[in-house]
Amino acid sequence: MAKDLGINRYACRYCTFGHDRSQSVQTHGKREHGIEDCVEDRIEASVSILNV
Repeated sequence: MAKDLGINRYACRYCTFGHDRSQSVQTHGKREHGIEDCVEDRIEASVSILNV
């Protein structure tokens, strides 16, 4: 989805960072926010956008 539509499946709960791999968001959270549990799966939001 990210390459085709510019939609990141996984997003950080604390800022606007997003990526198509959850591990990248987890690493970002640990580095930038000091917490690994920051990954939010945005697939449901993306599906609702695509089904419009």
